Amino acid sequence: MQVVVIDYGMSNLGSITRALEECGTTPKISSDPTDLYQATHIILPGVGAFYDGMKHLRLLGFDKIMKIAVVKDKIPLLGICLGMQLLADTGIEGGKIKGLGFIKGKTVKLKSSSQEKIPHIGWNEIHMQNVSPIMKNIPEKN
Repeated sequence: MQVVVIDYGMSNLGSITRALEECGTTPKISSDPTDLYQATHIILPGVGAFYDGMKHLRLLGFDKIMKIAVVKDKIPLLGICLGMQLLADTGIEGGKIKGLGFIKGKTVKLKSSSQEKIPHIGWNEIHMQNVSPIMKNIPEKN
């Protein structure tokens, strides 16, 4: 198994590496898009604004090769934080820009009510709408 973690200059690679090592694998941290061709799994982490994230991915050439690896070659992809947001069609944080387009929709700023703090950091309960294999053995409430 070769897990490739994309290094595009906008993520906490140390935390991702330690988590994967705890799971029993040694990831390859890479800023070379061609390394995705040898990947069995791809992780796109990220911290920062959508616009900057896409700009960095494009500068390095990850956007085009990710489409081949994920869509054509069906390599599983996990987006974490900003990395998950970049999977959408478009985003507006930092300026409107086209995303990777793996998930239909756009990322927008959350509107808060008087009871919510933005950004929200922490754990929440989930309420599943559909059955999904990815959620197997994950309870709805803690």
